[in-house]
Amino acid sequence: MTYLPPPKEILILGSGVFGLSTALALTQRPAFKDSKITVVDRSVFPAPDESGLVLVANENSNGLPYVRASFANVKSLLPNPGDVEELRGRQEIEQAVGTGGGSGDWGYVNHRSGWADAEAGMRILRSLVEETGRVTFLTRTVTSLIYSSSTPPRVLGANFASGPPISADLTIAALGAWTPSLIDLRGRAQATGQVLCYLPLTAAEQEDLGSMPVLLNMSTGMFIIPPRNRILKVARHGYGYTNPSSISLPTPTSTSTS
Repeated sequence: MTYLPPPKEILILGSGVFGLSTALALTQRPAFKDSKITVVDRSVFPAPDESGLVLVANENSNGLPYVRASFANVKSLLPNPGDVEELRGRQEIEQAVGTGGGSGDWGYVNHRSGWADAEAGMRILRSLVEETGRVTFLTRTVTSLIYSSSTPPRVLGANFASGPPISADLTIAALGAWTPSLIDLRGRAQATGQVLCYLPLTAAEQEDLGSMPVLLNMSTGMFIIPPRNRILKVARHGYGYTNPSSISLPTPTSTSTS
């Protein structure tokens, strides 16, 4: 087996969960103690576009069997049966949500469940990476990967909308839904846009809604997250929307990503 020495230059495209966690992991491994690590993202951090659980569904919908199976599964796993409560009808759902309204015809509330503040988690992860003093952060928009002329070709770095290209011994594409803008993923992955609403609240509205549970309707895809800092998030996950565009520099055949 051929031994490959650790790369001297590592370029990570994207500072999301995968990009930051990869950067942190590399700084903690002795084999990469001499590697220069650069993380590039198109947006300043954090990117501007990124107390119980009530799971419900509408009668005679595809989501209802899933919710019923989930209810049975949760009951079998929780040590205290009182932590999960069946909601028989819209009135009980509205009472559990506690906002004067609701969604769905049947469901349950899991009082032991909750939600994670993703943005706060990412801020903590970013600070951990910064504290290492090993990672350089740049704000640029990547336009294409740089390939070698060898067979098979290798990725040698990336070009950007502004600033010089960056060469690297190892390039990691951690762009999430933006990955298809650089690599042809047709037939393997499809990026879609989903509808989200961030609604500003008054202080009184924050007080009234702050302790509401997460509401998720498995029939419509609609969900509501308890507000924090006077912002209420309402969204609907479905098939989503696409913005088809051609890649000006298609990925060479048999491309290696290292």
